[in-house]
Amino acid sequence: MSPEELEREVLINRYLYYVYDHTLLLDHEYDKIERSAREVLPETSVVHGIGSSNASDYSASIIREAKKRVRARKEEIRAYQEYLADQTKRKK
Repeated sequence: MSPEELEREVLINRYLYYVYDHTLLLDHEYDKIERSAREVLPETSVVHGIGSSNASDYSASIIREAKKRVRARKEEIRAYQEYLADQTKRKK
């Protein structure tokens, strides 16, 4: 990932965690991305700071992308639940 992509990933995941108390990544996955971002981004980058629970601290594009990912994950879960229900019906 480019430095800009790493920074964006950190911000999207911080937004989900701090504003919505929701994560899409496992802790070690997030830690790896944040560590990589901190290594390549300058000290002035927001990834060197701490997360914020104030939604207004995040750009509109970060918020849109975070919400899009949550919707996609919900759809994956719904599809999997339908698959399991179908498999259960077939066994009967």
